Amino acid sequence: MVLAQTQLAAGRSAECRRTVVEYGGGEGLPRIGTVLLPGALATLSTAALLEGDLHTAAHWADRAVAEAERGAIGSQLGFAERARAAVLAARGEHAEALLLFSRAADRLRAAGFRVHQAWTLTLGAPLHRAVGRPADAEQWLRQAAALAAETGAKRVRERVRAVRQEAAADHAAPGPDEVLASLTTRERQIAELVRAGSRTRDIATDLFLSPRTVESHLARVYRKLGVASRSALAAALDPEHPRRPG
Repeated sequence: MVLAQTQLAAGRSAECRRTVVEYGGGEGLPRIGTVLLPGALATLSTAALLEGDLHTAAHWADRAVAEAERGAIGSQLGFAERARAAVLAARGEHAEALLLFSRAADRLRAAGFRVHQAWTLTLGAPLHRAVGRPADAEQWLRQAAALAAETGAKRVRERVRAVRQEAAADHAAPGPDEVLASLTTRERQIAELVRAGSRTRDIATDLFLSPRTVESHLARVYRKLGVASRSALAAALDPEHPRRPG
């Protein structure tokens, strides 16, 4: 699981999934005990979400929550609820996602997982702005930054900084023509396929690229457009007709 988490943090979502499934003994993960199973399923959900496979991400997240509730394991339920919240956020269900992010952060705090609590707050903070509560977003980011300072969590500090930069960029977002002009031909091609709802592996097949190459192009598109999700990318390219991932 440590290897899988490291691969996930490095953006190697496909490798992460293979690690969990292989060492878990197959899709059912029969080798993973009850205590760790919800977290493993939550990891699979996050990996699927990074690949744009919302349906699979929702499946793993729902199973993670069910397993955690069955075992009555508070910390594992926190991981599972965080995964489900991320799925809801990707669907554009911001209010419902915020409730789950908040609940997950509380569970992780109670379990003593302060770094995971901080990470959860950084994931949920942008949704406060999405529902018109920027002050609450900054409050969550301040809490996350304080926890990062206490624990030395560099990745959390970087995430806090990135979320704040994204918020600042939103105030001076370029128009659609400027956005498209900033993309290379390949980046625009991939961005348009993402806007149309194509998943990473489908784009890779269509363009004769590896999934990792597609993800690298997509990461550059995100940076240029100042967005952090596929739904936000679609809205940036076509602000009058935003789409939800499906």
